[in-house]
Amino acid sequence: KKLDPPFIHLRSLRVGIYRIIYQVNKQNQTIYVATAGHRGGVYKRK
Repeated sequence: KKLDPPFIHLRSLRVGIYRIIYQVNKQNQTIYVATAGHRGGVYKRK
């Protein structure tokens, strides 16, 4: 049985979500930036 600290799961989950959102929003030129220790932000390229 493996006991991992919660932040490991949160970090991997966050990276997965970042990849998914980036790939999905690539077409409408919207990039979701999620940084560790900061809230994610949505930036639109012109």
